[in-house]
Amino acid sequence: MVPLNFGVDMEEKQLYLYFHCANQGKKLDLIRQNNKVTFEMDCEHNIILYDERMSCTMGYASVIGHGEIEFVDDDNKFKALKILMRHYHSEEFKFNTNLMKSTTVFRLKVLDMVGKRRNNIHPEEKTKRHITLE
Repeated sequence: MVPLNFGVDMEEKQLYLYFHCANQGKKLDLIRQNNKVTFEMDCEHNIILYDERMSCTMGYASVIGHGEIEFVDDDNKFKALKILMRHYHSEEFKFNTNLMKSTTVFRLKVLDMVGKRRNNIHPEEKTKRHITLE
């Protein structure tokens, strides 16, 4: 499992996740050996405390799936990096294109995925506290 920043894009009903890294390293060695991957993402973590019942649970959103890694060629690298940046910041962010030479960009073609969200709302509970973990 390797944590990565990512961008999301849809092309003709096909979902892609975009990633970037240095031009060498273990991650790239593993991808070149086998481009079939499993991915997992989770967010919206919070502890939900129920004072009256003296219990607690977790809230979250998660997705897991399978896909194939495709390397992005130099002609499409700028577009792919904009997709990645758009996920975290304005698409209009200007970055130094000279740095693209030292950056490998790849995308994950999502073949299947399933997600789950749990917010644990119990309407009968009067005293409920959310403690956000992010």
